[in-house]
Amino acid sequence: MSRKLRNFLLAALTISVVSFVFLQFQVRDVEYGGKQGIAPKASNFKLEAAIYYLGENSLLVSEIKNIDVEHNELVSAVFKALKTAPKNPAYHSLIAENCQIISEDIFNEKLYLNLSEDILDSKFWQEGKNQEMIYALVNSITQFDSIDSVQLRIAGRDVGYYLDDGINYADLHFNPQMNEEFTQTPENYLLEFLDLVKLKYYSQAYDMTLMSDDGMLNIFVKTMKDYNEEIGDVDVYQISSESDGDQTTLVVLYRTYDKKRNHYYDVATKIWHIVKVTNGEYRILWYPQNTKSNVLEN
Repeated sequence: MSRKLRNFLLAALTISVVSFVFLQFQVRDVEYGGKQGIAPKASNFKLEAAIYYLGENSLLVSEIKNIDVEHNELVSAVFKALKTAPKNPAYHSLIAENCQIISEDIFNEKLYLNLSEDILDSKFWQEGKNQEMIYALVNSITQFDSIDSVQLRIAGRDVGYYLDDGINYADLHFNPQMNEEFTQTPENYLLEFLDLVKLKYYSQAYDMTLMSDDGMLNIFVKTMKDYNEEIGDVDVYQISSESDGDQTTLVVLYRTYDKKRNHYYDVATKIWHIVKVTNGEYRILWYPQNTKSNVLEN
């Protein structure tokens, strides 16, 4: 055998071995249940998860299930579990067996999910339990640290195309208010309000204020735009509260984290006031004639 042929065969063998090793041990970042690591190849494992169903009071209830995750396909595993019958006979699975995932993609902790039109033929969808169906899915999926929000589409269209309810379904987060065990508190109500403001859903945020019936939407929007510009992308770090009868004063600390310096920095402190109205619901106190001192106290 000539030297050139021997060298050629040796090089080919080396490439084959390296390729085989790479395919067998290519790394993939995985993060489930707050734990992050690497998987040398697509793996199969069991995972404990809360799966949401429709309860007796038309609110969502969860059952803890051990789900089988194949090839690291977490979303598919949760979706399959949503179709299975709950243990409690009084509960109902909201996702029809024939509904399928057309496509799914996770980018920057956001799941882009496209479902088949079969979901529209569901008994519960036809009965108008659209929000229950949507949040059974969203709440089941966003319990994991790797998925913070969901953009939901049906047959490539935004869900709003089918419901025409004015809701933006491009950025759905875990919604505890849909759950039976949820108890509304001033803190939860304020966080929901601030999330809407941050997402620039000003009309929906305005509906949560005490002045929502006084035709002051334009002034409210301007005020909240100023708030967004001041706070930016900084999240709420801590809330302390003090109640006086039906009114609660909430002191909100906004803090940011500097990864390079490994240090937290306080950005701002704001004071918000919430009042409990006659029907037991909460409302944000907002007085447009004195916006600075009543909405965004420093």
